[in-house]
Amino acid sequence: MNKNFISLVIIIGVLVIGTTLVLNGKKINSSLGTNKIELDSAVDLAKDSSDKQGEELVFIDDAENDVIVVLTKKGEVVKKIPVGHAPHDIAASPNGELVASANQDSGTVSVINTRNLTVIQTVPTGAGAHGLVFSPDGRFLYVANVTADTISVVDTALWQEIQEISVDSGPEYVGVTPDGKQIFTTNLGGSGSITLLKNQEGRLSVQKTLMLGIDPHGWAISPDGSKVVITNLGSNFTYLLNAQTFDEISHIDTGATTEFATFKDDTELWVTNIGAHYVSVVNTNQNKVLDQISVGETPHGISFSQDKTLAFVPLYGPGEVVIIDVLKRKIIKKVKVGNELHNSVMVQVGKN
Repeated sequence: MNKNFISLVIIIGVLVIGTTLVLNGKKINSSLGTNKIELDSAVDLAKDSSDKQGEELVFIDDAENDVIVVLTKKGEVVKKIPVGHAPHDIAASPNGELVASANQDSGTVSVINTRNLTVIQTVPTGAGAHGLVFSPDGRFLYVANVTADTISVVDTALWQEIQEISVDSGPEYVGVTPDGKQIFTTNLGGSGSITLLKNQEGRLSVQKTLMLGIDPHGWAISPDGSKVVITNLGSNFTYLLNAQTFDEISHIDTGATTEFATFKDDTELWVTNIGAHYVSVVNTNQNKVLDQISVGETPHGISFSQDKTLAFVPLYGPGEVVIIDVLKRKIIKKVKVGNELHNSVMVQVGKN
């Protein structure tokens, strides 16, 4: 602890005469007489000293322990934040100030402030809150309720559900196009489908339902916004779609069942193959698997550091996070952090 801070704590509530204290670059002046230094000031300065501004942190949901695990890029656990029961997905707001988790067994969403790493809101949604995503402008949060077969729309100014709309059976995850005009769900129940919804100022209406492979699951959007990728938990295929029309462009066989996917850039896609315990690196222009990185049992979500030099892959069964050197496509380390890990998201705290 900063020794200046220790000095401040010692002199709280005593007489200070004609002195100027300097703490973390902040001057506290006192003239002849009695000066009360408020405890609130000390608390605020303590918060300043623990501020993670500018640091990149990885947030991962641990469904068995009902926590969000927060790690540094080096894999050091910063904090485990209690949330609702069985968090299954995690998403960051566009400005990086918030992270939300969908708590399946609670039917709620927990909202975390990324600066002080505390839960600031708990929002009831539909039964089986499973997947979620913020709108591109951050005004809304869309939640897939896998048990209720619905999508909840949450107003992030009020932190209240303003709509719940029915979709096809078993919506596990929900995505949004970069213009915010189209919302889509991957529906694991029944025959397996995608529900496409139209967005008008946060009010959703179902446009159509598309059949796409076997058990559509995870999704990703290319950085340029032109392509949507849908993985298939029931097949070896990853589907590449036009982000405007949702027409199929191609599908790529990665050799094993596909769980989640994330774009490194506009052409390179990383896919977790849960059945074969590896991550596939795919060129989406060539429809070609470039590499397969063996990571361990049951890989789930993927997130990249801001500079795309590191990748973070949670392993569902072992409860480990695998840190990968993206350029070399080699594992740097594995870190045991929990018991049932699902998705991950990287946030640069205080980037704005």
